[in-house]
Amino acid sequence: MSSTNYKEICIWKDESNCEGCEVCQHIFCRYTSKYRLMYAASFIPMLFAGLTIGFSALSLTLKLVSLIGWIVYMFFFLNVWESHMLCNHCVYYANPNEKTLNCPIDKGKMKTGTYNPGPLTISEKIQFFTGFALFAGFPIPFMIIGKLYVVLAIYVALFALWILLIQTKVCNACVNFACPINRVDPKIRAEFMKRNPLIRKAWEEKGYHFD
Repeated sequence: MSSTNYKEICIWKDESNCEGCEVCQHIFCRYTSKYRLMYAASFIPMLFAGLTIGFSALSLTLKLVSLIGWIVYMFFFLNVWESHMLCNHCVYYANPNEKTLNCPIDKGKMKTGTYNPGPLTISEKIQFFTGFALFAGFPIPFMIIGKLYVVLAIYVALFALWILLIQTKVCNACVNFACPINRVDPKIRAEFMKRNPLIRKAWEEKGYHFD
């Protein structure tokens, strides 16, 4: 998409264009902090796991490999890999003048790809689920090695609760319709597409149709 086309997307227009639009009542096409707070809750199970491993009976080497390795991978996955193959399909990625993402849930993330208004490819979906599995599962082998089974159970439960939270409170309002776990009502998504013909065309070229 050229550097001028992004201005044709509704979220990059003046808010006066939102008058009479009901879509913005259902998705965060304008910045609001509550979604970022809920999404950031993912760091609660990570912090719990990190502190527990740090104070466990594991050797210093295993602790360092676990904690430093996890931090490095988190940075890589969130700022490089995920940004390149998932976030680049989001309308918040469209402004080429911004070097970091100005998304309500991922504000400040590095932009390592080029905006793609269409859906994810099969390869990108596989990458997303693989990358996320590594992201969430990285500390689990170290918990097993350290026989931290109770900690493991609590960690899995906390992560499951977080997924439930974002699925019911964040993913059902997210404007990145390409995300495999997006849960926006199809009617709202179709209405958004009507207001953004550039994005609708990119999806229809891939075989998608909107009522």
